[in-house]
Amino acid sequence: MGSAVKLSATYNFFDGAEFLVRSVELIRPHVDHISIINQTTSNYGHPQSAASAAALCLAARVAAG
Repeated sequence: MGSAVKLSATYNFFDGAEFLVRSVELIRPHVDHISIINQTTSNYGHPQSAASAAALCLAARVAAG
């Protein structure tokens, strides 16, 4: 007998605080696992905004279920 399939969602996050939390809330009921990869410095050397850092903390709590 085969094992059950698990579905995972992965976010690569730097900016877009206004979208992250709601996106995680919407996908949470449909996946078994959520990974959020956070980048604190952009590819151009800009630091992550305080709003994005705060959204990341909230999204992590939502992702944990």
